[in-house]
Amino acid sequence: MTSNKPATEALWETMQPTFERILEHPFLTGLADGSLPRETFAGYLIQDHFYLEEYGRCWALLGARSDSIEDLATLTGKIGGSLAHEQAAQRELLEAMGYRQEVVLAEAEASPTCVGFGSFIKNACATRSWHDGFVSVLECPWAYWEVGKVLNRRGSPDAVYQKWIESYLAEEFEEACERLLAMWERAAGDLGPLALESAASHARTAIRWDWMFWDAAYRSERWPV
Repeated sequence: MTSNKPATEALWETMQPTFERILEHPFLTGLADGSLPRETFAGYLIQDHFYLEEYGRCWALLGARSDSIEDLATLTGKIGGSLAHEQAAQRELLEAMGYRQEVVLAEAEASPTCVGFGSFIKNACATRSWHDGFVSVLECPWAYWEVGKVLNRRGSPDAVYQKWIESYLAEEFEEACERLLAMWERAAGDLGPLALESAASHARTAIRWDWMFWDAAYRSERWPV
């Protein structure tokens, strides 16, 4: 992290190896070639709903701790709009596959990995330095944006899966990601080497959790007891 590279480029390099593993995961390759079972994708959408509930709280925590009115507006406005966009997309996709969101939510619970991932980012936002919390939640939309770009180039023969892919290339989602990356570029300029390394460590951990989230959905993970 101690280099003359742009802060976003340096941070991405810490996440890149795990991101490449994400692209290779059978959940993602199954989305691209259409072979992923619909019930597996529906289970993922439900777990993502649970995750986004915690994720939204994290942005609120970061907004409350922000020193800048501009950043506060981004964290509570643009990000709130992005979350609403994702939640609406979840409902539409489930309905397109013949599921009623309120019914499947009532019968489901957050998986161990979902709980762990949510706990990690919430702890980072509430108890660690602001920049550690920020990169812990920046990782998710950034990685999904990049996933969307890659999978859209491949294309999916399944209309539902292609619609999910394209949702992460929507204008409002891309704009939110760009605003967040600009925030990190500004914030990182005021940080020393130790703080930058701490941020890199949190980003690496966050994207590892992201891989585990995909994997848990692929395995239809449940609590063992």
